[in-house]
Amino acid sequence: MRKIASALVIASIAACSLQEGGVIVAVGIDSSVADAYVSPYDAAFNNDAGTIADGSGPKEAAADTGASCPTNLPGPPMVLVGNTCVDSTEVSNKQYDQYRKSYDAGSGSGDCSWIGPVPSGTTGTDDKPVVYVHWCDASLFCKWAGKHLCGARGGGGSIGTSDVTNAAVSEWFNACSSNSKNAYPYGAQYVKTNCNTEFQKGGTVSVGSIPTCVGPKGVYDLSGNVREWIDSCEGSGQYASCQFMNGDFYTGQPEAQCTHSDKANRNATYQATVGFRCCY
Repeated sequence: MRKIASALVIASIAACSLQEGGVIVAVGIDSSVADAYVSPYDAAFNNDAGTIADGSGPKEAAADTGASCPTNLPGPPMVLVGNTCVDSTEVSNKQYDQYRKSYDAGSGSGDCSWIGPVPSGTTGTDDKPVVYVHWCDASLFCKWAGKHLCGARGGGGSIGTSDVTNAAVSEWFNACSSNSKNAYPYGAQYVKTNCNTEFQKGGTVSVGSIPTCVGPKGVYDLSGNVREWIDSCEGSGQYASCQFMNGDFYTGQPEAQCTHSDKANRNATYQATVGFRCCY
């Protein structure tokens, strides 16, 4: 059945690393204490796409096609963008901790058969986005959650690097650009204060906590905060070159555009500025 449904390393973050066959695996990195705010998952709030309440998603978005997104899957609640359900926020430390507790190193296969006994990524249970996470754990989290790492429209899968900014092909870019209509998720013009860019807030902020950093369908933080892995790699195995999209909390206007992408090895865990979200 068809499914409808960036590089600054912060010196103050302590990390313990395990060297395994050339792979640097970040282990036990404490996440920052979350700023006090009202989580989008703890209290409903309104936006231009409808009402987000724990997993329900914007009602307007579902009305577009008469379809809706599953509400019982782990991770962020999803919203419908075209024919794709997209996590409304980046995956948080709190949500990733659920995956960490059920982590199975044996789940890695094929290009991810090299993964170690401990999952990558920051530890903690706050609502800031998980970072220091390699591509495979991003992909495996999505699979564990019953979703997939955002990739090809029409059910997921890998896309070529030339298509990462093609709204007809890429789930992530389609959601960010509103089907190529906007340069930024919130509109055509860059507004510095709309999202967490240019080191305005000194680091990452809790997912979905900036009400102006949202697209018309209710997808938050597609610009700034952290860059996001997508399902687009060149080569095979742990040293394949994989893409991540948009800028982060430190970068400025050029990187804040939906069209901005960069790449790192599939096994890279050194980025304090790279996280992910899932699609369905």
